[in-house]
Amino acid sequence: MGQDRSGISGETVTSISGRLADLPDLRLPGQLTRNGEVGVAKRREYVAALLQRDPGVFLERHGEHLSANELMHFESLRSDHEVDFYLKALGDARGDSKSSALIRNRRLAHMQRLMAEGQEGALLDLMQQSFLAGHDPGIDYPAIDGDAELDEHWARLQAQDAEDRYFSD
Repeated sequence: MGQDRSGISGETVTSISGRLADLPDLRLPGQLTRNGEVGVAKRREYVAALLQRDPGVFLERHGEHLSANELMHFESLRSDHEVDFYLKALGDARGDSKSSALIRNRRLAHMQRLMAEGQEGALLDLMQQSFLAGHDPGIDYPAIDGDAELDEHWARLQAQDAEDRYFSD
C-alpha cells in the first residue's frame, strides 16, 4: 500500500474517471449512495480519488470496466503486489493469458510440422490425445476425417474412457 502512485498521469486519471462516472452499474460505497442518487460530478470525484489513493482497490472494484489500453497505464505499478495480482486476474478473465496462448501456439506449430513432414498418423495420434484430454472440445474430429470405421473406433474409445473414469472414482 505504500507504493509510489506516480505511475498514472493526471490526464489518464481524468480520462478513466470521466468514462467510468457515466456507467450506470458503477459500484459506489454506501457513504455516497446513502442520501439517494449521486451526480456524475460526485461519481467522477470518487473514482479519481480512489484511483490516485489506491490503484489496487480501484482495479478490484472497477477493473472489469477498463479497456486493454486503459489497463496498460497500470503496468508501471506492477511492483505493487496488489496491482500485479488484479492485472493478472483481469488478463486471465479476458483470455489474455500468455501461457495458454504459448501452449496453443506450440501445439499448432507441432501440428503444422507433422503435416509438412507427411506424418498424418502422428497427427491423428496428437488429435486423439488432445481430444481425450479435453483440450479441443469444440472440434468434431469424426467429421474431419470422414472415415466411419475410425469414427466407431473413437466412439468405443471414448465410451471406454468415460466408463474407466466413472468406476475409478
